[in-house]
Amino acid sequence: MLIVALLLAAGTVPPAAPVAHSANAPGKVENTVLRRGDAYGWLIQARMSLQRGRSLDVVRAVQEATTLLPADADLKAEGSALLLGAGRREAAEAMAREALAAKPRQATALRVLADLSANRAIANGDTAARDEAIALYDRLAAEPQADDGFQNMAARLKLQAGDAAGAVAMARRAATARPGDPISAGLLAEALAAEGKNGEAVEAIGAWIAQNPDEPFLMPRFQDLVRRTGEWERALPTLDAVLAATPDDREVLAFRGEARAKVGRYAEAIEDLEVAAKGPDAGAYAKFQLASAYVSVKRLAEAAELATALAAEGGDNPVPFLLAAEVAGMRGDDAGAAEAWGLALERYAARGPQAADRRDECRLRRAAALRAIERYDEAERTLAELEAPDTPDAIEARAQLALDRGDDAAAAPLAASLRAKGEAATAAAIEARSLARAKDVAGATARWREVIAAYGNRARAQAAFALREAGFAKEGEALLREWTLAAPEDAEARFRLGSFLEREGRFTAAESELREAIRLAPTDPEALNYLGYSLIDRNERVEEGLALVRRALAVDPHNGGFLDSLGWGLFRLGRAAEAREPMERAAAEFPFDATVLDHLGDVYRKLGEVGKARDAWKRALESRPDDPAPIRKKLDSVRVPGAH
Repeated sequence: MLIVALLLAAGTVPPAAPVAHSANAPGKVENTVLRRGDAYGWLIQARMSLQRGRSLDVVRAVQEATTLLPADADLKAEGSALLLGAGRREAAEAMAREALAAKPRQATALRVLADLSANRAIANGDTAARDEAIALYDRLAAEPQADDGFQNMAARLKLQAGDAAGAVAMARRAATARPGDPISAGLLAEALAAEGKNGEAVEAIGAWIAQNPDEPFLMPRFQDLVRRTGEWERALPTLDAVLAATPDDREVLAFRGEARAKVGRYAEAIEDLEVAAKGPDAGAYAKFQLASAYVSVKRLAEAAELATALAAEGGDNPVPFLLAAEVAGMRGDDAGAAEAWGLALERYAARGPQAADRRDECRLRRAAALRAIERYDEAERTLAELEAPDTPDAIEARAQLALDRGDDAAAAPLAASLRAKGEAATAAAIEARSLARAKDVAGATARWREVIAAYGNRARAQAAFALREAGFAKEGEALLREWTLAAPEDAEARFRLGSFLEREGRFTAAESELREAIRLAPTDPEALNYLGYSLIDRNERVEEGLALVRRALAVDPHNGGFLDSLGWGLFRLGRAAEAREPMERAAAEFPFDATVLDHLGDVYRKLGEVGKARDAWKRALESRPDDPAPIRKKLDSVRVPGAH
């Protein structure tokens, strides 16, 4: 009988129906071993009833078992777990507390009480229940006989309580105990991120994904974690492993493309994204990331084409229109940018108060684009719609519009308002423009020095060119020379001074500064191209200029400005046929740049394509060149054969 009872208690043989006992029943068995066997038989019966969904039978069987052994803490703990499984929470809690009163380290009872408190905490946001559950789980974690099924809940509660370190410890235990469990892996990553260990967090969830490349369960959380933490470099090994196993997964391919772009590996990023964005079923995400990657390498024509297509498919989504606006602005298409900002604004219109900041950003950017093409009335109407008209950005935008219109009287109180809001440097830049226009060079220079004091030496170039534009080149040059004297090894200082002197027509001095900038930064494409183009445009040492431009293109091969320099250099050498390809590429990147279009027209005329030359020059005139007279003269000098 003892053997049967023990086997029943272990659940290794089917139980016979327990014999009911009561205090007055005749033939009552007093033998303790038999009583224990019968009690555990009732527990087995309770488990079977629980499996069949018969909760009333569970309650009856547990009651019979505990009646037989009312002082047995382990039996009561098991009974409380069965009652909890049957949904009898109050009875389960009472029995678990009785078990712990008799045996404070009883693991099953601790688990029951902890789970009950955790459920209350989650269901009702009960912080007292949360804290009790955490304390109980901590006690349970110290018990060697406890199972490993509680650590995830304990970690989650610790996260809610702000105990990131405790959450990490619990989550590590869960992940170690169940290495194949995605929930444990995800929770460990979440806890590590909460503790500020972002790299470890990405690696923790990434390791599980790399070991289970066909299982997409954790990939969305992985992507979200990487974007939140910026741990793009650490994400790449995981993505490489997944794509090695599932090379046709376009979603993962697109995400790897995004990650590669974030770490500056643009060529590889574009390879991924061009594959992910192919086909009629390609998603907008891959196309958007591809367009963004094109922007990063200055393939603006391709970026614009994709942005336009995304906007056409975008419906009520404002994001494609934001991208289209940015790309249009980079290509010099201010009218197109203004239109796209307006379309994005329309899509934010129905999004309620929470999108007010987004709408105002669109208005500010649209107004700036309209100012650039002198559509001042439209810009003013756009600014009048601002939902937060008293922010520093809004006030500055109105002040800049007033200055563009020549209304210094209207700009002055706006600058004063900016000073009152603690934006003294912004106010000083506005006041400097007004003072320069009033020929108060000392006042304008003093204000620009205020800007430089706030923003550092790199504000000197803005100040210098603004003073030059107002007719005070000497004062502008002085600001830049102060920079080179204070930092003679600063390549940017040399470049800015060199470009300033070149604009002034002081080519020998300009070349000296530009060469020094290149010596200090031999791979700086801007300095290389600037000096190269200067030599080419003046038709001096054109071969040397071309060599400098080619060095710039080796660093930045898709830059439309550099391509224009290359084409113009080839044209200067009488190689118009070779100039055509880079010039057409330059015009595709910058279709609203008057200089590029003027050069393209010259190439076409040299090749005998007069109609194309005239079209290019017309577009150049429409792009508002600084000096339209030479372009008009070219147009007047040629006619299309057969035209009257």
